[in-house]
Amino acid sequence: MTENRFRPPPLVALPDPERRLLELEFLHEFAQLAAQARDWDELMRTIIERTTVALRVDVCSLYLMDRDGDRLTLAATNGLDPNHVGKVSLALGEGITGNAAKRREPIQVPDVRLDPRFKWVRGYDLQGITSMLSVPLTWNDRVVGVINTQTRASRNFAAEEIEFLVTIAALLGGIVEKGRLQTERERQARIILGTAETDIAAKFAEASKVYINNPVALHLRAMNMLYEAIKEKGSMVIVPSSAVETMGLGGLLGTASLGGSKPQ
Repeated sequence: MTENRFRPPPLVALPDPERRLLELEFLHEFAQLAAQARDWDELMRTIIERTTVALRVDVCSLYLMDRDGDRLTLAATNGLDPNHVGKVSLALGEGITGNAAKRREPIQVPDVRLDPRFKWVRGYDLQGITSMLSVPLTWNDRVVGVINTQTRASRNFAAEEIEFLVTIAALLGGIVEKGRLQTERERQARIILGTAETDIAAKFAEASKVYINNPVALHLRAMNMLYEAIKEKGSMVIVPSSAVETMGLGGLLGTASLGGSKPQ
């Protein structure tokens, strides 16, 4: 588990104004992280680490719902083996995590060892975990994930702590969904670009069949492209001497030069 140098006092133990101030400071930092993070994975890891510290828990994990709304897959964790990210998954309604997603409301379990809903994942879950709080992430009336906090010591999360994690989950829900939409847009753009490149390549292949048996047509096309480049952009075009000789470009270059000149 990542070592945290700063361990704030329990939120519930603070006077209400001081507790609210700490919460606002955390949420301000949350917003800054969302704006400055270099990539989505880094942002998720950092938020999970900060939440672990803010709520004074031993484990904090984030599960994301797939697009079909059937399964939750581990996306980030602080306190458990990070090598299981992307590998551990739960069905909707499976375990405390899946039940929180299905019911669309926070679930607090003082002792998971006594709760039949708890799903133990061998090689991933820590021995000695006792208490757990799961809160669903929602966006536009859809569950997009679940955030879990766990402690070794038995703990009843106070209403203020549950409310705070609900606020974090609400912010995370928007970030997760917007990140997914951005990824999908980029994927669609790559598909469109790839399709356009394929179509262009097909046109070139089709044209080559005409030009290979008709060198005159090829020369005319090359001359036209060169003329248009010089006429429209007025740029310098370097042409191999062999092309000038074989394609009769000398006269064309002179004509383009005259056509592009302006009266003095």
